[in-house]
Amino acid sequence: DAGCKRMRSTFFTRKKFYEKKNWDIQYIAFNNGQATPIDEDLAMKIISGNQ
Repeated sequence: DAGCKRMRSTFFTRKKFYEKKNWDIQYIAFNNGQATPIDEDLAMKIISGNQ
């Protein structure tokens, strides 16, 4: 979501929706075609632009 402005702009609304549904949320970072699981703290830093 961080690399796509439209997706990033709806991230927190979607996150709240998923949490209300008690759905598991997985955070994944993509770099050079590789997917790496990351924790929520790092995901929040990235999506907020603090990474």
